[in-house]
Amino acid sequence: MRMKRRRAHAPPARGAAQERRTRGLLGDSPRNIIARLLCDHTIPLAAAASVCLVALSMVDATRGLSASKSQRQAMSALCSGLAAEEAALAAMRAKGNGLSSHATTWGLTARVERVRDLQERLEIVVQSSSEPARFSCDCLRGAAPSCFARPLTLGDRTGLGESSPAWLRGAFMPEAGPLPQLTLPPSYRSSLPGLFCDSEVAFLYMPTGTDRTDYTLGGPTDRVLPTPGTLVVEVPGNLWLLPAPAPLRFVLRAPLTLVVRGNAYLARSIVVEGDYPLTIVAHRCAATFRDLDGNGARSDPEPVLGDGARPVEGDGSLYLGHPGSAAGATREALEFRCHLVAYGEIHLLATTRLDGALVGAHGLTRCSPHADLSLTGRLLLDVSRARVPGFATSGGPRPGLLRREPRAVE
Repeated sequence: MRMKRRRAHAPPARGAAQERRTRGLLGDSPRNIIARLLCDHTIPLAAAASVCLVALSMVDATRGLSASKSQRQAMSALCSGLAAEEAALAAMRAKGNGLSSHATTWGLTARVERVRDLQERLEIVVQSSSEPARFSCDCLRGAAPSCFARPLTLGDRTGLGESSPAWLRGAFMPEAGPLPQLTLPPSYRSSLPGLFCDSEVAFLYMPTGTDRTDYTLGGPTDRVLPTPGTLVVEVPGNLWLLPAPAPLRFVLRAPLTLVVRGNAYLARSIVVEGDYPLTIVAHRCAATFRDLDGNGARSDPEPVLGDGARPVEGDGSLYLGHPGSAAGATREALEFRCHLVAYGEIHLLATTRLDGALVGAHGLTRCSPHADLSLTGRLLLDVSRARVPGFATSGGPRPGLLRREPRAVE
């Protein structure tokens, strides 16, 4: 009996007991299963780890080759651009009219051709080891006025004090002159898609209306597409951009300057599509006034600026916001991605952000206590290489900024 009892309670084999004990301690959770694999399958896991390391090494090598290729492409693009710059300068000095070839100091050959379509320009093809790089640039008579390289230029800064007020951001000290000089070409247009004469628009915002002819731009459409060859457009009266939920979009294939023979009332945001500048000029031909209350008509305390006959609405002034909105506590903010020039006074009636240059022959008047002005400077020009049609230039002929043309699709 004792012998049978001993055999019945004999301990199991050592391996099976250890396995059951291990399972009891570790359980069947994912972490514990991985632990058992590490204990029981060391050699296969080591082989798998080696394969993973080899794969990672191959990925790193591929990335290194790709980075090296990207660096070579960037260096090739840089050399092509420098060669095109050198060829453009040489072509402008040579004043040639036909096809010419230049061996540049960068070891690349550039072919230059003068093209006359919308305006005179250069087309440049640089031969490289991979594929030709194509560029173009305008042929400029000289440098544009220096005010288009500054965020704010005023002829009279007395209204702002010694430093910029809190409501004016982006121009710590507005600079004074020189102001741009208009030199309109012999032939320029007085029509633009979306520009219409409107004899009643002024009465919407001014009880007495205006003395001049009034024009609206935009109307039911949100896009202005000038006809080819249009560089300067004259508006023979006041220009109104009426409030609208969407901005007015100018689709430009060349620089465009709007010369307003009166006041410009801009109560709608402006966006420009394309790499060319839009400039709106309020041109003054007679006396004007500083509209302190922003109602569009002069009262006795408001100072007269200049000499000569003065229409009811003044002359050559710029309104950022429509007249009569100075008392409004909440107004839609305006954004202008263009340059604005006023040969009269600049009047601020709505919170405004301007990406281009703001130029005033006189001063800047804040008509509303709720209006702020932010000058970002994002669209300021390299005036030595930029074209602003309708303005006098300085210096000799030169190439404009290079534009890399997209590759031709085969």
